[in-house]
Amino acid sequence: MAVWINSNKTTEINKTMNVKKYNADCYYGNTGEAQIASALQRHFDTDFSRTSRYNGLDFISENKKIQIEVKRRRNSSTQYATTLIGQNKITNMLDSCKDGIKSFCCFMFTDGYFIIEITPENMENIEQSQKGGRSDRNTNEFKAEGYAYIPVNILTKMEN
Repeated sequence: MAVWINSNKTTEINKTMNVKKYNADCYYGNTGEAQIASALQRHFDTDFSRTSRYNGLDFISENKKIQIEVKRRRNSSTQYATTLIGQNKITNMLDSCKDGIKSFCCFMFTDGYFIIEITPENMENIEQSQKGGRSDRNTNEFKAEGYAYIPVNILTKMEN
């Protein structure tokens, strides 16, 4: 039996963090997941279940063995050459490939939805374990394992 990514970790909020902005960012991401659900179902021709808040990824289809992480962006797909995602998510997706599970990252840019399958073969185009993060919520939010920088030009545009 395949093991789905599930990181039962709660998000620790630093006392200096701008909690109002953190909550607004969470709301922005969660509403994006609700918006993209039907597009994912059409794209993959399957039903997806939304995972719990503490699961490592956002959607799963057990019958087709697909898992998807959705990242909603406040910029267009042409604003930056790359988009980032936590290295921990990429590492877990690559581990899931060994169990026959297909893993995808879906990015919701302001000009459309873009997707990429995470496989060992396409990792040569993705910079892994890079420094990065954010500090716009009054605290440094940098992951110890770093980030993967995915070139936007290797993403495939989905139909909304």
